[in-house]
Amino acid sequence: MKLDLNEALTYDDVVIVPQFSEHTTRAQSNTSWKLKNFTFQKPIIAANMDTICGPEMALQMAQLGGLGIIHRYLTVAQYKEISDAWHANNPEFPLAFAVGTLSNDKERIDFCMNGGCEIICIDIAHGDCQAMLDTIAYIRASWDGALIAGNTATFEGTKRLIDAGADMVKSGVGSGSVCATRVKTGCGMGQLSTVIDCSEAGPIIADGGIKEA
Repeated sequence: MKLDLNEALTYDDVVIVPQFSEHTTRAQSNTSWKLKNFTFQKPIIAANMDTICGPEMALQMAQLGGLGIIHRYLTVAQYKEISDAWHANNPEFPLAFAVGTLSNDKERIDFCMNGGCEIICIDIAHGDCQAMLDTIAYIRASWDGALIAGNTATFEGTKRLIDAGADMVKSGVGSGSVCATRVKTGCGMGQLSTVIDCSEAGPIIADGGIKEA
């Protein structure tokens, strides 16, 4: 039996061909982007991993014009403390928290929906699943804030989450430099192909694939 295998590309497989530019300085480039009613000046997001983005990193990212999503490996009580301090001292910046699914993280989700933050990121390793759809439906039933969901690796999975109510989808499985998903499970897809495929479905966050900054 002959397998029909599609080619999947990573960032290492390609280079960007330089083209003519009328810009005289890189400062002329407009790198701003929108999420719901929020506008950010830099297209960079600090990943919601416990080793990457806590409240200090989130604030630094906000001050630099980007976004930091605070990881979900904190107690709800700690979330409350962070939320109170953030809204008292930095009300000009939206606060973003990550949550799990409805089945195992309802208390955290309810806190975020009831004024705890302005941006919710539903964070699970395999976002194209029923648990994700159930969680999006629960949130969207009574909350109209900025909602990120993920992760996905295909057009179909990304479109499913956007159709369900996500404003933006994190796309990328196993391609992060410190991500162990592909090593432990054998699941993933080349990140360039993921970005090309998933972006056809709607707004995405390219999550992973860059090894050096």
